[in-house]
Amino acid sequence: MIFKNNYIRAIFVTILSFLFLFFMAYRYTSFQRGQWERDVRTATLDVLIGKKSKLEKALYSRIYYTKGLASFVSLNPNITTEEFNILAQDFAKDDTIIGSLALSKDCIIGAIYPLEGHEAAIGLDLLNHPERAEIVNKTIETRKTFVAGPVDLVEGGVAFISYTPVFDKTITETGVFWGVADIVINMNALFNEAELKTVENDFEFALRGYNGTGIKGKVFYGKEEVFNSDPETVIINLPYGIWVMASKPVDGWEAFYDQDRFLYLSLIFSSFVISLLLGLLVHAILKIQLNERRLKAIFNSLDSLIIEFDKNGKYLSVAATQPGLLAKPANELIGMNITEIVDVDTAVLYRNAFLKCLKNKELVVFEYPLIIEGKKRWFQGRVSYKNANSVIFNAIDITKNKENEESILQSNQMKDNLISVLAHDLRNPLGHFMQMTNFLVEDFSSFEREEILSHLIGINESSKNTYDLLENILNWQLTRKNSNHIILRSEDIKPQVDVIITQLNYLAIAKNIKIVNGMNEDSYAMVDKKLFHTIIRNLVVNSIKFSYSGGEIIISSQELTVNDINYLKVSITDKGIGMDENQIHEILGGNEIKINYGTEREKGTGLGLIICKEFIELLGGEFNIESTKGQGSTVYVMLKSGKNDN
Repeated sequence: MIFKNNYIRAIFVTILSFLFLFFMAYRYTSFQRGQWERDVRTATLDVLIGKKSKLEKALYSRIYYTKGLASFVSLNPNITTEEFNILAQDFAKDDTIIGSLALSKDCIIGAIYPLEGHEAAIGLDLLNHPERAEIVNKTIETRKTFVAGPVDLVEGGVAFISYTPVFDKTITETGVFWGVADIVINMNALFNEAELKTVENDFEFALRGYNGTGIKGKVFYGKEEVFNSDPETVIINLPYGIWVMASKPVDGWEAFYDQDRFLYLSLIFSSFVISLLLGLLVHAILKIQLNERRLKAIFNSLDSLIIEFDKNGKYLSVAATQPGLLAKPANELIGMNITEIVDVDTAVLYRNAFLKCLKNKELVVFEYPLIIEGKKRWFQGRVSYKNANSVIFNAIDITKNKENEESILQSNQMKDNLISVLAHDLRNPLGHFMQMTNFLVEDFSSFEREEILSHLIGINESSKNTYDLLENILNWQLTRKNSNHIILRSEDIKPQVDVIITQLNYLAIAKNIKIVNGMNEDSYAMVDKKLFHTIIRNLVVNSIKFSYSGGEIIISSQELTVNDINYLKVSITDKGIGMDENQIHEILGGNEIKINYGTEREKGTGLGLIICKEFIELLGGEFNIESTKGQGSTVYVMLKSGKNDN
């Protein structure tokens, strides 16, 4: 008899555990199946984007010198060698990536810095040089900067040469061709600054597009094999032309193909608590890190203002490369003082930078805000020494960088809150589940049938709550990732609400709460059915949680027109504990996850409301709340009417 009881108990626990684990493994692997290679590719692409950003920043920060030099010469076509050397020295000072800077009036090299080691280049006619003529001609034709190479240098090493055409704007507004400015950029030093290697963390990297010819050009860094192995690629944008950067695993993508099967088997034979908790945490952290990397500030505007000021802050000349960033037209600014254009505090920043530059004869960099067309924008000012009485000022728009910094702070806060919820709301119920099953296994024979049923009901309720949380998070992440695949159709909403009420009746009955579908007949709206169910289900669950026993929840609808657009307004009204204005503002104004408790100490995180807000926005609708503390709440969901589509 004892043997028989042990046998039955073992089979019961084994079957219960296996079915539960099998179900969760199936649910999870159905979502995760086939993701391993795609996740690796996504991570690889993120690395490529990061390296692209660093490489473009390192490259353009040097190309900027030729643009600045060309802009200066366009306003000062009679520049002397001494003036050129001073300007070039400021640009190239302590920069190990720059090999040399040169000016070539009529395409004949007349000035080069540093001269030592490059004397033989003086007098070289670029248009008669077999390797440089085609590139220089293309630069002149397009009026754009052209990055040539990489080429082998006579003095050794490999470098890129950036050519920028110079047009004398003292003659005509569009300018008469004067010559070219060029800069030699050491390739290996450039790639070292951009942290680019041919092999890194078991991945290979390569570049192609000699002379900016893109995918059709030859490979000049790394192995050609990388491009023949279905790599992930990104475009490196040049002023004229592109390079293509590619990456693949050293051992190929095949190394990742069999991991789906391993994941499924490991979930079946491993602990539910550890595997599920770690899987969700890792998945959440990876997704949040991807969003964080996408939101990091990228320096994406290299066009700038170039202005010459005297030591007192008076405008001497303006190269209006970006007239939209000027407070006034360039011709009106000449002769004005900076104090007439900006506020006192910003003017002081300008003056201090000018004085420091004139005193030390070195580049001075500072940041400042300006109001342009009613909008606050941030700029980086770069002040270069010209002579004892004037400086060259360069302004770069860095507004997006500032905005991205704020977005990253918000993303970090959201990440920390989400991890906190996962760690708390998964650990407690799963720990309780493990404790109760151990309890049943160890003392099974001492329990009555009713006691076993009571414990199983508790375990079942805990697993339902945990499953609902996971379902919300998975739906949220899936919808965020595949928002382009949402299909809006005209749906009769009232029958859909009946289905949701039926699904949630067990919660309402448990609190003696009545849910009434008071929607009008033929209440059509343009929705994605799955998203709509998630929205209404979360909102009704929230009303149940914060309603008193014996209360009533009414779901109603109203058709209305706003700005000639027809809407269906769905209202969910309860007579629960209600909210004050601060609570409503927190819900509508942010994405912060907070722990709240219902009328019977039911715990909520606010994650459901955040998901509802995002889903409603994806449907093109609006979300609002009216509530009075102690008197209940009404939640409004505005959806575009679907009657015209029937």
